[in-house]
Amino acid sequence: MIDNHHADLGSFRVDDDFVFHLGLLSPAVGGSASSSELWSNFGSQCCSRWAAFGISANSGEIVSREEKVAVVEAYLRGLAGKDISKIPFAANITFEGPRVGKLIGRNAVVGFLTSILPAVKSVQIKQHIVEGDFVATVFEMETTFGVDQVFDRVHVCDGELKEIHSFYYPQPNPTTGVP
Repeated sequence: MIDNHHADLGSFRVDDDFVFHLGLLSPAVGGSASSSELWSNFGSQCCSRWAAFGISANSGEIVSREEKVAVVEAYLRGLAGKDISKIPFAANITFEGPRVGKLIGRNAVVGFLTSILPAVKSVQIKQHIVEGDFVATVFEMETTFGVDQVFDRVHVCDGELKEIHSFYYPQPNPTTGVP
């Protein structure tokens, strides 16, 4: 049982109604709350309050690790199959990678991905790492220029791709020698 009266292990005021204690939001009345009150309020408060800090609330729904991975795999299957029409892109998706600046919006991202589809031959997934709403995926992408080692950090929100940040080591172009 947490005794907030005797052990202040760190807290800060989020707003007039909530104080952040040990990773949990609790009512600020008196500056502390019982552990049962913390846990009973946690689920209802975190989703709406975390949104103010840019942390996805997933509309209050819990999305499983497998569901997040499935969204990322749909994206990678779309690239490998040269059909991105079924990929669940959020309207305000962003994409950033070593060969392209930050793209904002579904049309910009779809336009860019469509331009690289002719070069993509296959995708082989090596590993997914899931933390919160983020899926980090390591994969090999075989292209007409060779095999690229790729790491994508993907933000999945409400079953849609919200952000893709791609990191990879491109193979040198056989004609120019430039990656």
